[in-house]
Amino acid sequence: MPALPFNSLWPLLRNLCRPARAMLPEHAASMALAEWPQAWQQQHQDFTGVKSGLSFGYLPLQSAQLASMLQPAFGPSIVGLVHVSQHLQRFCDITQLSTTPLRIDTSWQAAPRASGRGCFLDCQQRMYNQTTGAIVLAGHSRYLSKLNWHTPNLNTAATLTKPDSTEAFVVHETHSLDLQQGRQYARLSGDWNPIHLGHWPARLFGLPTAIIHGAYLVSLLERTSAQPLAQLDVQFLKPVRYQQPFQLGVSSSGLWQIRQGDVLCLSATLQPASSALAQAD
Repeated sequence: MPALPFNSLWPLLRNLCRPARAMLPEHAASMALAEWPQAWQQQHQDFTGVKSGLSFGYLPLQSAQLASMLQPAFGPSIVGLVHVSQHLQRFCDITQLSTTPLRIDTSWQAAPRASGRGCFLDCQQRMYNQTTGAIVLAGHSRYLSKLNWHTPNLNTAATLTKPDSTEAFVVHETHSLDLQQGRQYARLSGDWNPIHLGHWPARLFGLPTAIIHGAYLVSLLERTSAQPLAQLDVQFLKPVRYQQPFQLGVSSSGLWQIRQGDVLCLSATLQPASSALAQAD
């Protein structure tokens, strides 16, 4: 296992040890970037083979997201959070942003599950061009917690509709990744979540084996689709294991999916950018 960056691990360890509490009505944070991380994007392209990929846009948003989660004002514990869905949308050609100052606004809200115990933690993110004020990227991440972090009688119950796993499925590619590739992606992304790095750390967090990072899988899916994307909506349904073959393809209803054996692990709607970039809401 590669040496883990202490500067990244210390805030995480501190978060694990502090008392947790319910989410405030809304937790918000902001992060400034001097310019679009061009060198980082090139590293992502070299590693994943995705040129100017929308999947890379998740990485700076993820960095801002993690920074907000590690702030003392963020109440819930991050232990046991499961990333269940991700929306990502771009509103301009990100290759033209090399010297543009940017700002990422991140806000969190908690909502009870409509069925079952626990709650959802919803993270809304916007990346802005600080010169023009125009929106560059928008993201929405949803996490599932078995614990109740929402404020009682304040939030509306939320649901998550799952796709039909019995649909016909046309395989486009088959892959198998090893732990070393997972660790290389951790170094690239800056996300050193132990469940992606080795089997024994994953067992400490209640998993039988290490699992592949969802954003890594999304980048493979974008590469397989072979077209620049303006928007993607992904549901992470089941873990994808290392050293076991998995298939990337399209279901009969047009959903891009990843399956490992008979298990539907990921389902996504991909909107190409060939016609026009998505317009802001």
